[in-house]
Formats: sequence, C-alpha cells, structure tokens
Amino acid sequence: MKKVSKDPAPAWFETWKQTFRNLNGRDAHYKDEFSTNDADGSARRWRLRKSLVEEQGHICCYCMKRIFVEDSHIEHFWSKDEFEMIDLEYGNLFASCNGDGVVEMDDYCGHKKNNWYSESMIAPTDAKVEKMFRYSMDGKIHPISGRNMGNVAQEMITHLGLSSFHLECARRDAIQASEVYDEEEYTEDEIRSFIDFYLHKDNGKYVPYCKAITDCLSEML
Repeated sequence: MKKVSKDPAPAWFETWKQTFRNLNGRDAHYKDEFSTNDADGSARRWRLRKSLVEEQGHICCYCMKRIFVEDSHIEHFWSKDEFEMIDLEYGNLFASCNGDGVVEMDDYCGHKKNNWYSESMIAPTDAKVEKMFRYSMDGKIHPISGRNMGNVAQEMITHLGLSSFHLECARRDAIQASEVYDEEEYTEDEIRSFIDFYLHKDNGKYVPYCKAITDCLSEML
C-alpha cells in the first residue's frame, strides 16, 4: 500500500454539510444524502468521488490499481454502517477500485473489506502502511516479519484481498514493465532517481502499483 496524503476537504463539501446542518438541525449522512436514488445525492457522490480519485493520483487507496471516477467507489475506511457519526468526515473517505469486477471469489479492496474492521488496522493516511508490507518481483505482497505490526498486516492482506491472484499478476506485469527488468546496469543514483519518480505524481497521476515497483528497485541498491 502507498500512503494517501489527504488534502483539506473540498470547500464545497464542508459548506454543503454546514448548510445542511443549519437547515435541518442535524448532521447529514452518507446513506441518505448521497443516495443514488436521488439525483442531487448522486451528483454529490460523483463530485466527491472525483475529488478523492484526483487526490489519490488515480490509484486505489488499497491496491494501487489505476482508477477513474467511473470505475471506483467511495470507501469508508471505518465502516459507514458501524461508525455512522463519522460517515462524512473527509479523513475517513477514500477512493477504492471495484475489485476484479468479474470473478467474485477473487474480489479485493473496498468491496472485499465490506464492513470488516479491526481496532488495530492502519489507515491509508498513516505512514506506517508503507512499512507494513513489501512486494517481491513475482508480484506477491508480504507482511513485514519481525515487526509488531506483522499480524495486523496479515489480517489486512486477508480482509482486503491483497493477495488476490489477479492483483499478483497485475503487480508482476507492472514490475516487469519497469526499470527493474531492464538489461542495462543502472548506477545507484539512477535507481534512486527512478524510485523518486515512482513516489511522485506525474501530471497528477501515480504509476499503478508504484509502491510494488519501488520495493523491487530498492532491492537493487
């Protein structure tokens, strides 16, 4: 996983919540005011999802798959069903891919997670998520052994479906398409430059599975 750097909540979103509270004497809630059964709710949901996708550089908050507004959903890290009081807190909102979308048994990310939560799970905004997992050249994800977070990492891999066969294949393809598999011998400075490139957005987008690529590049130093 790659850490998600949250921007301040969009001004329109915070203004809308405050206006709703003033007019209705209560807080708005995602299920009601962002319902797809309501044209205004659908429009708000689309606009919010667009902000989240762009904030994340068009990669899923969990698996780093390329996403767009059309093929993603708004993910509540702390379940909107279990934690209704924070269902519209911007810091709890992310953009997740829709999993494989074909093979239900190999689902992953937000749809796989569903309402699962653990008090010890680590949010995508926490820098620790980049230290809990490592990726190998075969596309597999591994919990970092020897750390206190090892059990938490394995639990998150399981409940988010991050060891999905389809994800492993996609990560392996991304790694093989990178400088990791080039026949050229790169200097350490060049490798560090590649790592720096993958860690940052290019024209507002991260390279899909960028953390998997940088893990493998780091092994070359």
